[in-house]
Amino acid sequence: MLEKGTVEGGVRKKEEREVKGEDVAVSLETELTPSYLEDPDVREARDVRELRDAVQIEVRKLSLSGGLESLEADSLVQEAGKIGAKVALDLVERKYDNPTDFDRRLAYHNRGHSERVIGRFERLTSAINAVRPGTISPLEQAEGVINSATHDSEHVFQQVNGVRKRIPEEGERRSAVRSTEIKKALNDIFEKKGKPVLFEIDEEEDREEIAITIPKFVPGLGVIQEHLRPDTPLRSRLLALADLGDFGMEGSEKLLDTARRIAIEDNSDIVDAYRRGD
Repeated sequence: MLEKGTVEGGVRKKEEREVKGEDVAVSLETELTPSYLEDPDVREARDVRELRDAVQIEVRKLSLSGGLESLEADSLVQEAGKIGAKVALDLVERKYDNPTDFDRRLAYHNRGHSERVIGRFERLTSAINAVRPGTISPLEQAEGVINSATHDSEHVFQQVNGVRKRIPEEGERRSAVRSTEIKKALNDIFEKKGKPVLFEIDEEEDREEIAITIPKFVPGLGVIQEHLRPDTPLRSRLLALADLGDFGMEGSEKLLDTARRIAIEDNSDIVDAYRRGD
């Protein structure tokens, strides 16, 4: 007879069993592999399948409601951007806001962060287009919204002395794959519905744009984004600024909340100790 205790985040489990029919309960603790150490290639394949399925569902819903047929040109591009952002945000929430998976749950880089990046990107592009109409085209806007939603859709961690540590730049590279696959899925289903192909697929461009958001702390300078270059396109610059907007666009209270959440996220051992009651 075997009874298993609750598994939270895949960290450890407790088993109680009777030994050779005796009324003696033996407590065993077995370490499990933390869920954040799952093979990122396996996770990527699963995420891509989920994203493609989600895009099909959202476009099908739009079609059944009669909304797809009336969309043309800029309105179709705008709706594609909304669908792409929605499926990406839903993925981020499933992965990093899961209340039962403490191993992978993130205090800062979750759905809320990605939603704020989208909002700031849209505010910035609207302000620029208000002064210089047409600077950011509807297609660029849609692509930027999707990249904003996906820029933190994947994080790759390693375990260092029992503490979860992010592998620099690997998450951003793989997040770009999610962005590209969303655009491919939108192109495919819109074409099947008799609509034009909207997005020019450029995997390298997606990688470069999302890589620009990677922050680095430099003593004496603060937080910088070292992948920014003099020739970086305007849309990519706006995404980079939107990603760091907590440090200047949202006010002092949001800045303090951001610092607190990042500290929690980057010190998983403290969170584990709190959960254990140490």
